[in-house]
Amino acid sequence: MILLYIEEEKRHVNIYTERAKNYTLPMRCNDYLNRLCEFYGSSLIGRKQAACAFLHIRQKAPIYIREGILLFQSIAAASSQRIWINYWRVKRLVKECYQTRFVFTDHSELLTDMEYRSAIMQMRRCLHYSYLLTIRMNQLSIENSAGEDYSTMNQRIKNNDDILFA
Repeated sequence: MILLYIEEEKRHVNIYTERAKNYTLPMRCNDYLNRLCEFYGSSLIGRKQAACAFLHIRQKAPIYIREGILLFQSIAAASSQRIWINYWRVKRLVKECYQTRFVFTDHSELLTDMEYRSAIMQMRRCLHYSYLLTIRMNQLSIENSAGEDYSTMNQRIKNNDDILFA
């Protein structure tokens, strides 16, 4: 299942995936997002705090779920409806008066009340965040490969545990 966007309703959440597959879950959007985040090792609050710290922002933080899912919030000032859009599945944006049309990689479309300028800002924010995360992951990968392998490291830890708990 490749996630395109999530639409928040009052008492349920609509999940839209590629090939026009839609799902409705009887839960709030934040609960669903928190479950997604927890499944991949963190909470929604933790992911928001990490994004805010990385990007030096205070609001509308993109949410990194896992590789292939980086969500940003689409909300218009005049609307209470929120939509979480998967950055990596957006093919292009089209400005339509005071609205923005998102065209996805599977050629499906979503017309939102979000201003085009705000959509561009959110897309740039996601690009910057994914770039920073990629750099961080590459640094960690280099540090791990430059040091000892995992089996040697595990043996060393076991030996230290034997000494500590003897």
